[in-house]
Amino acid sequence: MTGATGFLGSYLLYELLNTTDATIYCLVRADDFDAGYLRLKNKLQTYGLWRDSFTHRMIPVIGDLAQYRFSLSAKEYENLCHKIDIIYHNGARVNHTLSYNDLKPENVLGTQEILRLASSAKLKPLHYVSTISIFVSSKNNKPIFESEPLHSPDLLQRGYAQSKWVAEQLVWQASRRGLPVSIYRPSRIVGHSQTGISNSEDILCLFLKACNRLKSYPVLTGMQDNLVPVDYVSQAIVYLSKQTFCDKKAFQAFHLTNPCNTYMNEICKWVTSLGYEWEEIDYKDWYLRVVNDSDNPFFPLLSILPQFLPEESNIHNWDCTNVINCLSGSSIQLPSVDIDLFETYLKFLSF
Repeated sequence: MTGATGFLGSYLLYELLNTTDATIYCLVRADDFDAGYLRLKNKLQTYGLWRDSFTHRMIPVIGDLAQYRFSLSAKEYENLCHKIDIIYHNGARVNHTLSYNDLKPENVLGTQEILRLASSAKLKPLHYVSTISIFVSSKNNKPIFESEPLHSPDLLQRGYAQSKWVAEQLVWQASRRGLPVSIYRPSRIVGHSQTGISNSEDILCLFLKACNRLKSYPVLTGMQDNLVPVDYVSQAIVYLSKQTFCDKKAFQAFHLTNPCNTYMNEICKWVTSLGYEWEEIDYKDWYLRVVNDSDNPFFPLLSILPQFLPEESNIHNWDCTNVINCLSGSSIQLPSVDIDLFETYLKFLSF
């Protein structure tokens, strides 16, 4: 598994350890084995996921996703090729302000190295975590289906989406050459639906922190996002990865999205109804307040924050029929994204 120390990665690791009896080899950056193990354990503890029963089933592999053979010696790499039976590739560098070239080593070349690992010594099924942002949102509300081929990346404006688009193309090429592949495309991953534990560096959390600091939120007419709690995403990926489908080609890609989008202004109104005294102001005025406040959590994101909102917002409409059908026999259900869920999140964020 890659990316086990990230937010989604920690929950994926927990699900794999909790629902299987497998030994999980985790690629992790650290000085040595003990430091790598401690880093993995500390992440699980941070999110309240650690169990003593995981002690001997979580094996750190000290390496670097962006390097050839992950910087492993030839012998270490060969041993890994023979030991592992399946790969969960969740590792990526997530930064929405960096360029494609900045993100290429981890996100593109790292995926290339994973494909090399998956096809060496023996074929190993690959479960690849992509992102819904590889598609450009449509203006006509036309759904983007899970089976839909990737469109041209020309309209993708951010390096992260561009790098994930290229990486997914590599994965599809490997699939066409015979590698067993499943691809999971989550939308914006938010906190745990029960504990409220969230990735406090996520754009949505930073936005809420910024609003709380300014005691105001901008008018975001028409702006919406597609939100899915991390526990749903991690449980769904692991469950789907363990299923056997009669028509494998029909189920190679899964949109882990919410059938219902959430309007940003609605989120802000939920927050104010929960007792937070935030003033609703014009977007331009709110933007200028962020510009003039270098300590604002949103200040580092100014390069991707428009000075003026577009007159017409793109519509996000992702089809997730395959996921809904395949999860129908399980106990996994998508939690409602509503005021009660955000009350849980706000208790964790504790402004």
